[in-house]
Amino acid sequence: MKTIYSNFTEKKFKVVAITCALFSDLVIAKYIWFIFADKTVFEKYFVQAIDQMKHSPNFDEQLIPKDFFNEFFQIWTSSLVLMLIAVILVHLLNYLFYYQNRLFAFKYLRIQAWIGGVGLLLAGIPNILNDTIYLALAAAGIALLFVANGLKIFKVKSPALKS
Repeated sequence: MKTIYSNFTEKKFKVVAITCALFSDLVIAKYIWFIFADKTVFEKYFVQAIDQMKHSPNFDEQLIPKDFFNEFFQIWTSSLVLMLIAVILVHLLNYLFYYQNRLFAFKYLRIQAWIGGVGLLLAGIPNILNDTIYLALAAAGIALLFVANGLKIFKVKSPALKS
C-alpha cells in the first residue's frame, strides 16, 4: 500500500484527499436526498403522524388546511437542501484549512475519513446490486479509506510554540 502513496507528493496527496472527501460529501448528500425527499415515503409518515394525533381529544382535523401536506413537504425539502448545503460548505472550509496545514482540519479529516469510509462501505456493500447509489456509497467508502490510510503517511505537524 505504501508504494501507492510513494507516487504522491504531499501537495498532490492533499488535492486527491480533498477530491475524495468532496466526492463522498456529494454522494452522501445525494443518498440523504434519495431517502428523505421521496414524497411517497414522506406522505406515509405524515399520515401516520396525523393518525396518532387523531387519538388526542383536542385534535380537530378540520383545522388542517387542505394544502397543508404539500406546503409542509415544500418546507421539509427546502430545509433539507439548506442543511446539505451548509454541511458541504463547512466541509469545504475544513478542506481549505487542511490544504493550509492546519492541525485541527487534519484531525477532522482523519476522523471523517475513518468513520465515513467504514460507514459508507457498510452502507453500500449489502445493497450494491439494488441501486447505483449504493455502488457510489461503496466507492466513496473506499476513497475515504484510501484518504485515511494516506493521512497516516502525510501528516500535518503541530505548529512550533513561539518562545
